[in-house]
Amino acid sequence: MIEVLLAVVGVVLLFPCALVMVVVRPWERLPEPDGPYTVGTVRTTLVDPNRSRELAVRAWYPAQGSSTAPKEPLWSDLQNSPETPLALKVLGKLVSVRKTNSRRGAPFAGSVEGLLLYHHGLISFSSENTLLMEHLASHGFVVLAVQHLGQLREYQDLVGNQGTEEAADLSRQLQVATSRAERARLSFELCRAASGTSEIVSRRCADSQHVLDHAHEVLAQVPGLRLADVDLEAVGALGLSLGGAVATRLAIHDERVVAAANLDGGLYGVPPDRSIHVPYLMLYSEPNEGGNDLLLEVATSGFLREVTVAGTKHMDFHDAKVVLPILGHFGALGKIGRDRLRQLRDDEVRQLFEGGSAEIVQ
Repeated sequence: MIEVLLAVVGVVLLFPCALVMVVVRPWERLPEPDGPYTVGTVRTTLVDPNRSRELAVRAWYPAQGSSTAPKEPLWSDLQNSPETPLALKVLGKLVSVRKTNSRRGAPFAGSVEGLLLYHHGLISFSSENTLLMEHLASHGFVVLAVQHLGQLREYQDLVGNQGTEEAADLSRQLQVATSRAERARLSFELCRAASGTSEIVSRRCADSQHVLDHAHEVLAQVPGLRLADVDLEAVGALGLSLGGAVATRLAIHDERVVAAANLDGGLYGVPPDRSIHVPYLMLYSEPNEGGNDLLLEVATSGFLREVTVAGTKHMDFHDAKVVLPILGHFGALGKIGRDRLRQLRDDEVRQLFEGGSAEIVQ
């Protein structure tokens, strides 16, 4: 399964790469968002007592340009999560010498373009795509990112209980598939066979619904934001990798979701008898192009915009494209330039949630 493989590769490679980047290029500033607003950020924790689930939630939002609030360190969630392994905590410490463009607790400014809910990958953290979050917030969106706690336990259960040997075999075949039709067939069969992954998607979708139910508690932490200015019944959902499946399932099960973006994720846990009735963006890396064809054929009856970004690999849609370019030497990143990638990805995602992506692909 590609998400598991990437998680393992990430743990092995990110630590030494971060060390090299901190030593060699500690002074390089992260790209600034191009919207009219400064970006503020806050975080809080929600507890779902009915399911004994604790959720860390991060928010980015348009803030006053005159704010002198301190800038948030990059990927600070790696240090703050109590379940983060020691090696990743050290990674977070190394990377945090670089500051983001998000000011902690800065006063809110401007009007709200819309409320978005972001979902991270299989084993990851809520600020994995800070640069995309900052882009959206600088254009007036309030973005909430859920960090699903208990990920290590989920991963251990997944390794021991994926469902069948069939899923493992399909995953191996998918990694070497060369044609679009073959990827689509294998992905369809894998998403049906990988019961463990589908269970994680289902559980995380329930987490997201709890966050939406209690979004007012998160938004109350934003200084100066009036809850009356945020439409809690019209929300955009997006996610990277496994998070794309979570965003898709949420769009199917929750009527509050009015648009959804899937950043190079499979569609584990998507029910075969339910349709997506909202504008939907499928953003593919080049190696994964067409992997969801059969699933989207079943699931999508609304607007579907499909974009394959040439010269990309899966990790190009993650902050690592900018933060850890040395990963390209290990074959984990595509040949596309980081600025070009950011422009294409950011514009496609923002236009979807602004209502500008209405191309129908049948």
